[in-house]
Amino acid sequence: MTANVQLAERRLRALSSVDAQGEKPLEELNDDAQRAHTLLARSARQLTRLDRLVGDLLDVSRIQAGKLELRPEPCDLLEITREAVREQRAAWLGRGITLDLPHHAAVLLHADPDRIGQVVTNYLTNALKYSTEDAPVAVWLRVRGDTARVEVRDHGPGLAPEQQAHLFERFYRVPGIEQQNGSGVGLGLGLSICRTIVERHGGAVGVESAPGDGATFWFTLPLA
Repeated sequence: MTANVQLAERRLRALSSVDAQGEKPLEELNDDAQRAHTLLARSARQLTRLDRLVGDLLDVSRIQAGKLELRPEPCDLLEITREAVREQRAAWLGRGITLDLPHHAAVLLHADPDRIGQVVTNYLTNALKYSTEDAPVAVWLRVRGDTARVEVRDHGPGLAPEQQAHLFERFYRVPGIEQQNGSGVGLGLGLSICRTIVERHGGAVGVESAPGDGATFWFTLPLA
């Protein structure tokens, strides 16, 4: 990140030093500006990843210390899910993400909306990272009795039963499965944090998968 920012600064200084008469052809000026933009955009992506990694490490520390703070309030799981999908569509332009919601005016929870959104986002980013660019990702929300269930389905490599048994353990990363998209590799903390968040809300997490047949990650929460 430091190198990218320093290079971008050089490009911008070169642009700012050009006098009013212009010491460079317009094409070269545009090229300098585009290179600076590319370097800064790359740094922004790296900062986003760093922020996510630091956030995961802080969450794990809080969980270990029994100090993970939740701020429950009345909230709508429909809107939380919609917003998470909306954000990922914007972040992964061109990727197909379908959303299937029930015909309810609202799915009301007494929960921490930011933390539940964190779970949906984690499921979505995993599905997008571990499946090819042309593979769609599907999100479902269903209400059964007094329970809401969210599912995220991908068309990635799938998981064997012995791998599924460890997925929600801290620092676990499935051996032999490579990330297909996105920058950087995580620490194996996201799903463990998701499990803690959901269980602290009285819900459950799980996965349904078979090798070569993709995976469906789900979680349930009690309705308000």
